[in-house]
Amino acid sequence: MTTGNDLGTGVRGELWVRGPNVMRGYLKQPEASAATIDADRRLHTGDIGMFDEDGDLFIVDRLKELIKYKGFHERLHALEFIEAIPKSPSGKILRRLLRERPH
Repeated sequence: MTTGNDLGTGVRGELWVRGPNVMRGYLKQPEASAATIDADRRLHTGDIGMFDEDGDLFIVDRLKELIKYKGFHERLHALEFIEAIPKSPSGKILRRLLRERPH
């Protein structure tokens, strides 16, 4: 559920950022800009994070997982079904191994 409220310690939520160093939007893509930057100029990063008791921020997940192909997020180049996605011991997807697979 999206509320826009700050969350408590140990609670996961999407990381939103605002400041002079945050992009103003996507060039010539007003719909994409509106979907990413809200009316209060907060950029919705798609990263899921949480703060610990010391106030340190940990990124723990993503709202959606995309593999870019030539700079595009939502255009499929090819579709291949595999038995398992290669991951590191910490659970991170090893994209390099996906790219290096024989097709």
